[in-house]
Amino acid sequence: MTCKWFSLKGDEVESDVQNYKILLNKSKKVFRTKEDTNELITIIDEILQEINNFEKFVPLAVNLRVEGMYSRHWKLLTEKMNKRISPYLEGTDDLDEPIPDDNFTLEYCIQLGCID
Repeated sequence: MTCKWFSLKGDEVESDVQNYKILLNKSKKVFRTKEDTNELITIIDEILQEINNFEKFVPLAVNLRVEGMYSRHWKLLTEKMNKRISPYLEGTDDLDEPIPDDNFTLEYCIQLGCID
């Protein structure tokens, strides 16, 4: 959740979350058939819980990281939220090539209340 905004690939996040859940559930089934694997199963359950907690943020990543999200869309989001929400440095939004804000992350979006 703390990677730079423009390196975040929403569609990859979505598929990765699903793939991790499938892999972990399969691993859990295998470990259940073996002896002395309770600790591993506990770890898998903890990881699955973290993934489930993160999963509610996936639509935000997918929708805000689409190719067609331009400065004008961030301005509309800023107006709607009544707070500045933009992955570009303040004052550069209107440039032909706005300057990315390296501090803008998915975690920051969530802190700003984009998920509420």
